[in-house]
Amino acid sequence: MGYDSLWTGDRVLAPRVPSAPYPSADGKMPRTYENHMDPLVALTFAASHTTRVHLGTSTLNGGAGAEPALRAARAARHRYVASMRHVC
Repeated sequence: MGYDSLWTGDRVLAPRVPSAPYPSADGKMPRTYENHMDPLVALTFAASHTTRVHLGTSTLNGGAGAEPALRAARAARHRYVASMRHVC
């Protein structure tokens, strides 16, 4: 397809009662945004199906089970599996 890079983000929670309308025709957030795959899992999957594209995360949120040392270890493993194509 000619892409140079693939980026994903991290979202822990979707708002139940937003303080402002979502910027869409009906003002509601699409239901597809309520479920999120771990960004490193998604990028590892992409790495297993590509050979050239650079992979990156725009955000990595903290939270339960996301201690900095564990998150860094997971990112390092992903970078290894992705043949050093992960851009932090």
